[in-house]
Amino acid sequence: MAPVAGFEAISDAEWQRFLDARDGSVPDASEMLREHLAWRAATLPLPAGAPALGAGLPDLLVFDGKARSGHRVAVLMAAMYDPDLADVDTYANAIAAKLDASLDRDVAERVTIIADTRGGDGWANPPATSVVPFMRAVSATLSANFPERLHCLVVMPVPWIASTLWTVVKQFLDPETARKVVLLDGAADRAAPLPDSLGEYLDQDCTRLLTEHRSRAIEASQPKAS
Repeated sequence: MAPVAGFEAISDAEWQRFLDARDGSVPDASEMLREHLAWRAATLPLPAGAPALGAGLPDLLVFDGKARSGHRVAVLMAAMYDPDLADVDTYANAIAAKLDASLDRDVAERVTIIADTRGGDGWANPPATSVVPFMRAVSATLSANFPERLHCLVVMPVPWIASTLWTVVKQFLDPETARKVVLLDGAADRAAPLPDSLGEYLDQDCTRLLTEHRSRAIEASQPKAS
């Protein structure tokens, strides 16, 4: 149990995550946890009929496989983000709901997120600059409500010209999250292969799963034959 009055229902693992996120400060962790619980009560589960990933919004986040580090892998297919479907806060809450359904609150589990920047036929494929507000909203929501859940965020492939966006994105990430971000060089056109350097993080089986999820997402986005 969390050693703070009012948090008796909070498990040791959940309390420890918030405590670690605030460098062991009980008052700061208590404030962060209190704000999270208010957010959770107001947001989760998503209201009936609210857009969710795979139901009104693209299913752009998939959990499958394990990284070489032993952590579960979540694949984020960033080019599926369609800003015309909903505002960034709606997307952030939908992604939060997917994470909440995929991670046990009472277990101290961390995940490796693979952010695939390649476009896909039938996807929205927004320009990189329009993805920045989306990333800012998602980062703010997840940092505040899912602390100590990220093991590593691998962004790939990243053309050299797009790497300058990292200086913009880095400004709204907390230092601990920024430290866990890895950019892998490579061409990001739709037919581009996965960077060889991804093999440092994923074995062949997990890479195959990533490729299969991408192929299925592209197939599902194609117009249905009449």
